[in-house]
Amino acid sequence: VADSRFTACQVAEAGARKVAVVPCGTDLSPAAPRPGDRAGFGLGGPVALFLGELKPRKNVGFLLRVWAEVAARVPSAVLLIAGDGPERRRLCGLAKRLGVWDRVRFLGRVPEADKPRLYALADVFLFPSLLEGFGMPVLDAMASGVLALVSNRGALPELAEVGPLRVIPLERQEEWAEKITEILKNPGHHQGVRGMTWDSAAAQMATAFKAVAGA
Repeated sequence: VADSRFTACQVAEAGARKVAVVPCGTDLSPAAPRPGDRAGFGLGGPVALFLGELKPRKNVGFLLRVWAEVAARVPSAVLLIAGDGPERRRLCGLAKRLGVWDRVRFLGRVPEADKPRLYALADVFLFPSLLEGFGMPVLDAMASGVLALVSNRGALPELAEVGPLRVIPLERQEEWAEKITEILKNPGHHQGVRGMTWDSAAAQMATAFKAVAGA
């Protein structure tokens, strides 16, 4: 059982004869920010959010270079980077060299219970990953009503089928900057996603098990 068609193809290439695709689910839904959260993070304007591990595959260095262009166009915007990992020190240094240190908040690792409040603050979710087998933070962001911008790598484009998502190749850095700028200047939230619940995933998993049992 694979959680995306992309991963299913990888499993098949590894020798599996039968592969069922059962996407992950989410229990999140659109919510309003909690009182005081914007002030607590020092937010006075529109907000972009990245959530994930700070390691090379997540490509956050690319995101910071894009943000340097966006920051010049939307002076009040802030980028929240939620997560931790081996790249954190290097990324902090890069943010300083790019001159956007005061326009970025490195939040460190965020408990699961606190993630919904971050999605509620965001006007756009940014995920320029080099490789994803599914993309759980993207699904959570979309379910929370936040438009997501993602790379065209791995399974990420598949999520465009279920929610508010824009896919932009990593080779088009200027297009990333332009689209982020457009969204931050005209923010708006969406209705979330439908049919991507954990109950739905459980039902599909049960169907996959029954198919194996009856084979």
